[in-house]
Amino acid sequence: MSNIRTTAAPTPLPLTEPTAEPARPMADFDWQIAMLWTALGGSIEKKFLCNLHLATLLELSSQAGITNRRSGTVPLSPLEATAIIKGYQLNHFGLDGSLFDLRDPQAFEAELRAHGIGVYDSSRRIRLLQRLYGALASQGLSIEILRDRRDRGLSYVTDRRSPYDIYHVSERVRLRVTGRKGAHVALIQVPQGTRGPIDTLWPSAAHPDTELTQTRAGTSELIVPGYGQDAIEFRPPSDFYRLLAVEGDAELIALFSCGELARAAKQGFAGAEEEDTALGEAPPRMTEVDAGTILAWLDAHPDAPLRVAQLEYLLR
Repeated sequence: MSNIRTTAAPTPLPLTEPTAEPARPMADFDWQIAMLWTALGGSIEKKFLCNLHLATLLELSSQAGITNRRSGTVPLSPLEATAIIKGYQLNHFGLDGSLFDLRDPQAFEAELRAHGIGVYDSSRRIRLLQRLYGALASQGLSIEILRDRRDRGLSYVTDRRSPYDIYHVSERVRLRVTGRKGAHVALIQVPQGTRGPIDTLWPSAAHPDTELTQTRAGTSELIVPGYGQDAIEFRPPSDFYRLLAVEGDAELIALFSCGELARAAKQGFAGAEEEDTALGEAPPRMTEVDAGTILAWLDAHPDAPLRVAQLEYLLR
């Protein structure tokens, strides 16, 4: 008899799939910035929709800082949130750093949609403002408000602690634009946010002169209105405003009169002297049709010169 023993084969263990690690949810800032870039994709250059540009906005030494924030390892600070808002010029549309406090994607998207950001804009006036803000010049073009000291004996003192100038209803001023000799300039006023009206302060039928001319000091400027004419008067409502000086070709700048220059020419007033028309009339208010006309001109002339200067002030 053989002394070899036999034993029962071991029962095989049941086959099971490897246990998958649960998917880690995206950090808030990761989906927030991805959603923001999706909205902005059609309105700004792609080179600005990347971690490298974000690192530049936050003054970080490398993209690693952005990676840490997108992964949730490092929280986004309120100061950094504000830097992103200003870096993408979302503050021009009434947004601030509190946008990144929204933790619900639907609420975040709704906020972008409500303010007409990028692909969510439905207004030609908003699209025009986006085009103009995208042409802001860092140098070579400026706008300033000149106080008229003859308007009254006593005046309020400007709060120098404010980051912008403060003016008061009924105060009279002039505007000075300095830029490229021979260029033409339009001046528009926009209240805080994007849903308010856009008023054209210059040009109008009463004030058609838009060309920057050289002064004795060698600069090229336009004073609005010219000396010897009544000054501009601040009128209600009190609000936070932005003045935009738009520099370009005469044909483009004439469109900012919202049709007034064209109508005046048809009526035979093109050669009328400015002094013959009272300045106190309301400035032209831009409509969707006016904004669409300007946008169409810009689309048809992609290489035409366009620069914009901005000035912010508070009216009390």
